[in-house]
Amino acid sequence: MKIILFYLTLLLFSCQSTTGDKTGELAAPLARLQAGIDSLFHAKIADDEPGAAILIAVNGEALIKKGFGVRDLRTKAPITPTTNMRLASVSKQFTALTVLSLVDQELVALDDTVSKYLPYPAFDNVTIQHFLNHTSGIANYDQYLNNWDQPRIAENHDLLAWYAAENPAPEFAPGTKYEYSNAGYNLLATLVETVSNMEFGEYARKHVFEKAGMQATNYFNLARPVDIPERAFCYEQDSIGKWKQVDSNILNGMVGEGAIYTSISDYLAYDRALLNKSILSEAMHDLIFVPTSVPFVQSGREFRYGMGWLLRDTIALHAGGWYGTTTMTKRYLTVPLTLAIFTNRHDLFESGLYGQADRLVRKYMTELGRSSLLPPR
Repeated sequence: MKIILFYLTLLLFSCQSTTGDKTGELAAPLARLQAGIDSLFHAKIADDEPGAAILIAVNGEALIKKGFGVRDLRTKAPITPTTNMRLASVSKQFTALTVLSLVDQELVALDDTVSKYLPYPAFDNVTIQHFLNHTSGIANYDQYLNNWDQPRIAENHDLLAWYAAENPAPEFAPGTKYEYSNAGYNLLATLVETVSNMEFGEYARKHVFEKAGMQATNYFNLARPVDIPERAFCYEQDSIGKWKQVDSNILNGMVGEGAIYTSISDYLAYDRALLNKSILSEAMHDLIFVPTSVPFVQSGREFRYGMGWLLRDTIALHAGGWYGTTTMTKRYLTVPLTLAIFTNRHDLFESGLYGQADRLVRKYMTELGRSSLLPPR
């Protein structure tokens, strides 16, 4: 692995130093990658509509870091590398890091029952690890929140109160099955607050974001909003194709399952911090990409879940989708290669944007003679 990192670092700097030389053997593949990404994104995103930001990084350094479209339809402000965009469920990797930070401080253990900190029967046989890898079996809360009819915004304490009052029966015995659970990650955020005696967003900023060099990243609770600099507002098209802003959803007070705003510039700093293992202790970093859930099949392929990541072979990835936003992050674990795409619109999952961008990245690696370092698609 150290040899791979060394040669890729040399490769990256060679690419950067020869980009202007059209005869450079290393510059040509990078130029084709850049042109391919530009062509792909311009074909799917008009300059005056909600759009996307993309990061392609090798060994913690950006090959491509760029925005397309606008972050605000009122001002027509463009999406740039410093535009802060809602991550939806990609936020889970950061919620997992807050929990690992508590483990690092020996304030909790992964095999502790959740009821040790949130003392309600619904959590008696569920461990922190079960919440992290979606094997808790706790009842789905969707019906409860879908029927939310109060004028105020739903927050995490409302979710906890429902589990405490209703004590809903589990879906299955903890640890025996994988079932994706947003509730588990919201309850993890509540657990972090309980143990640390800090507001969750503030704890994440101090113990994760600042250590990762993410200077403008925040969890956002609509009930208690903070300022988001260069914020990308979220949009969906109505039945006649008109863009509507959808940031005021009554469920946007929930944090943990989602709710982070960050930029691809901050995400690059985070990517580098993961490589350098500079957020947590080395022992905690070594747990991040360890699969701990039972196996499950998604999109016809077998995965397992780790600390906020879906894991397959030597790939770690996670998608996110919420009102007016879609996101995707992917890390190749055999080579320090990362692809991240954040959007402020609802329709780019089905457009094929993510898969096509990934194919361009793999083609670039193939042209460099490095395809053997990538796992099969």
